[in-house]
Amino acid sequence: ERRRGSARLPRYVPRDHDPVLRRRLAEAAGTGGFVLLVGASSTGKTRSAYEAALAVLPGWRLMTVDPAYGVDRLTDVPGRTILWLDEIQRYLADGGAGLTRGTLLTLIHRHRAVVLGTMRPEHLPPLAEPPGRGPAGGGHVPDVHSAARDLLAFAGEPIHVPDRLSEAELQRAVGVAAADPRVRAALADPDVGFTQALAGAGELVRHWRRADPYARAVIDAAIDCRRLGVHGPLDEELLRSCASALLAVTPHTASVPGWFERAVEYATRTPGGTTGVLTLLPQHGSRRRRQGGPVPRQYRLADSMFQH
Repeated sequence: ERRRGSARLPRYVPRDHDPVLRRRLAEAAGTGGFVLLVGASSTGKTRSAYEAALAVLPGWRLMTVDPAYGVDRLTDVPGRTILWLDEIQRYLADGGAGLTRGTLLTLIHRHRAVVLGTMRPEHLPPLAEPPGRGPAGGGHVPDVHSAARDLLAFAGEPIHVPDRLSEAELQRAVGVAAADPRVRAALADPDVGFTQALAGAGELVRHWRRADPYARAVIDAAIDCRRLGVHGPLDEELLRSCASALLAVTPHTASVPGWFERAVEYATRTPGGTTGVLTLLPQHGSRRRRQGGPVPRQYRLADSMFQH
């Protein structure tokens, strides 16, 4: 897999946190364990974990689970398995009802699995810190995340992945760039940082800037929805409504037939060959809405675009 993958992936630039990550994985390999990486979008969490797993746990199985399926339904995991839970907060919904303490202990102690999770930093404080008191004169705020906090404690101190390269990492990147033009181009990207450029974020930013007013309105609507707290998939009806509101206050634009479909087609293109600003999510089965109509198409905004 390394030989096949190396042709697709840029050369790896060793990170300062790699020794700690690999030591923690090696310790977990013997008796099972839980390792958590925390970092913003496109900072290299996944690549660091991938390289560490190749180096420390060669030959182990890699298992991922759809959050909708439920990690708590995992009852029989083969030996030498890495359970990869990307954006682990998705598995901790409703105060830890998805991934429970009992399931985690079973995975670690009975099956000796290595649970490898990632999380963006904005999700950690609400889960890791107990709530304080309410407004003046009020009582304590209900601790709705106590189960998730208890579970995350099994990971110990999270491994934090910075947004930017340190000076030592930058020097290593310069050395690697001599043998890989993609690393060289990422170092020279004027719009985003090195790891963000390698993840294609720079191409997405430039794609957004080149958009016509209609596609720009759809993309901006998706970003605004995320800023206002809509973290799940975006229904096309919501996107159309919000984009229409933006166009209504945009000079020299008028509603023309097919504008939304053309705008979405632009927003879902993959300018860097990896992902689009928006991604059309697959529809499962032939589920119908209660009104009897089809399920609306849903889209996900690229994390790196929102971060930018």
